Amino acid sequence: MDSNEPAGFPTEVDPIADLPPLAEISRRNSTIVGWLALLLFAFLLGSFACTMNTTFYLRHAPFFDSCAYDNLMARIITTTRKEGILKAIAIGNTTNYLPWVETAVLTKLFPRLMTVTRTTGVWLQISWAVPMLLSLFIYFHVIRKLDGLISFACTILFVSLPVMYSANGGFSDFRMDLALYLFFSMTAVWFLATFDTDAWYPWILLGLCAGLTGLVRATSPVYLIVSLGPPLLVRLIVTKDRVPLLTKAAVAAVIAGAVCGWFFIVNFANLKYYYVDWNIDSHTNMTLAQASQHYEFVRVMHLGKPILWIAGTIGALIFLTQGFRRFEKRLRDPLTVLGDINWTALWIGAAPVCMLILQRAGLNPFVSMPTCFGVLMFLLMFDRRPSPAPRPAWLGMGMTAVVLIFLVRSALSGVAVHAAAPVGYLEGDMPSHRKVVDTMLLDAAAQKKTRLTFAGSTLMAFHSVGVQNVLIFEYGYKPYGGLLHRGESEVQFDQLFQPAAAVELRPLAPDAPKPKGTEPTPDELLAIQAVEEERINLLVTRANKELDYIVFPDEATLAVAEGSDARRNYANLITRRVRDRVLASGNWQPLGGPIRMSPNEVEQLYANRRAPVAPTTRP
Repeated sequence: MDSNEPAGFPTEVDPIADLPPLAEISRRNSTIVGWLALLLFAFLLGSFACTMNTTFYLRHAPFFDSCAYDNLMARIITTTRKEGILKAIAIGNTTNYLPWVETAVLTKLFPRLMTVTRTTGVWLQISWAVPMLLSLFIYFHVIRKLDGLISFACTILFVSLPVMYSANGGFSDFRMDLALYLFFSMTAVWFLATFDTDAWYPWILLGLCAGLTGLVRATSPVYLIVSLGPPLLVRLIVTKDRVPLLTKAAVAAVIAGAVCGWFFIVNFANLKYYYVDWNIDSHTNMTLAQASQHYEFVRVMHLGKPILWIAGTIGALIFLTQGFRRFEKRLRDPLTVLGDINWTALWIGAAPVCMLILQRAGLNPFVSMPTCFGVLMFLLMFDRRPSPAPRPAWLGMGMTAVVLIFLVRSALSGVAVHAAAPVGYLEGDMPSHRKVVDTMLLDAAAQKKTRLTFAGSTLMAFHSVGVQNVLIFEYGYKPYGGLLHRGESEVQFDQLFQPAAAVELRPLAPDAPKPKGTEPTPDELLAIQAVEEERINLLVTRANKELDYIVFPDEATLAVAEGSDARRNYANLITRRVRDRVLASGNWQPLGGPIRMSPNEVEQLYANRRAPVAPTTRP
């Protein structure tokens, strides 16, 4: 204050002195620009995935897994519009929760945007990719102090995996395996951020993302514990600031538990049924050598050599351009370099796939996708210390150009896959599915039936879940109240005729007692066979009394169903007996001719022409 200035007069503040450093302003501005670029990128990615989705379903019938999620999404959208959010959310209380809450809330807020189309599911997946991309960019640019373009290149590499542009399991295919990868990556990157800053916000975001991951996939806590638990434990052992670290970790755990813990408690019975009783992939008898196929899925199907070379080269360039003095000093002490290896990222890359191999998990090729995050992160950031040294602009431009070229290459390879004709025994043909639907609806109209009940039999390229999907998304039927509705027409589906596992037939007859040993005794085997025969007889009675239409395979198709990998589905093991006994009743008439669903599958639609029941007369 000037000595001649009156007392109490406000001091003049120097506007320059209170401004943040120029480098901080530049990094803040480039962060905003990076976020905007990533949002634009996500929009373009979603538009491309929607185009691929539409292209694929011109010729292909929907996958079984995709059908279940698409159909449930349609039910929730319809129920939200008719009965509100709470009724809709109750429907989605299955093995995942977050996608259906988001669907119901968005339908209520933006009813015109949330249409009953398959592309709505694609945009839901893009909405999960956005926070992962933004989190990665903050990690590379703000926390690791990399230049904006280099950070952008590193970030989009995580959505450049070839598998993400496949028709099965990619962005164009609505299913929860990709969601597990996106949310696992989001959680893991904030865990890595806690190593580079003492701030609280990475721990808070770690807990929040871990909780959301639990709501997206019920198996995710196992992935997170195996991948993040050991590095955290080692850190607690070697650190001198054990109490502050333990406090932050505890807060993250509490947040995660608050977000998703209730879901596992309330839904425990459903989760146990799905993952323990029903899911055959959770209890296989394969050897470790067979289970090692999970590693091959990661190496060949998910990653491939090109993306590994790109990530490794970018990581090497980041390391080599960290500044001569720092580089020279570290090379003088090789042990320092060894200690600076990002062992945590390497562990996160190895833990998920090793867990799947050791527990001999079923060979679902997509459950190992979380491994890709750790592998890419280790190759990019194998030096655990931040590298804030300025780098030439041309280096970031070159990295971004290479990654974008690879991403376009991956996307273009996906175009050919989406446009190709179905060739596998589980790849159904859309025109053939539509022929089944058209034949059934025309016959129902001729018979003056406004409500009809349909069932499939085998679980291969053709299945009743797929017929539901086609009716909803190709014919405009609305799923509501257990039926599909369009005008006066109502279609009901009986899923008991296509059980993926024997436990699905519990409503017909209880399970036989489980064998006490590894192999059933003769008496135990007879008890199992007796229960199976009882269930088959009840299915036959149910078909003759309650079904209007059913589809059965021909002999050649049955041979494939009973003798290939498809035999893992229980329905394919009992279809022959159900078919022969149902058709032997004399009630069923074939409609049209046999329909080829795939190169190895021919199905025939039958109509129930049972005699009408005579009205009961009073005595």
